[in-house]
Amino acid sequence: MQEYDCLMVDEINDVRIIGVITAVAMMAIALAGLSWESKVSDSFPVFLMIVFSAVHKLRFASIINSVCDHCGLVMSSVDCGS
Repeated sequence: MQEYDCLMVDEINDVRIIGVITAVAMMAIALAGLSWESKVSDSFPVFLMIVFSAVHKLRFASIINSVCDHCGLVMSSVDCGS
């Protein structure tokens, strides 16, 4: 901040001020996350199933894509330029 001639108080106290602001912001995010987690804990199995299905969809798509690459099939309408 000294390079840009943008000091709030002085060089040492500017670092302290920015550190306090950052610490308070991180604590606020952590507390908001804790309250959100307590609300979501009842529906956690639903979120778990959504993540589980997304991972398996990705695996299935990568297997199909590798099989189609091996056979020379094109699975999308996007022209790859090859």
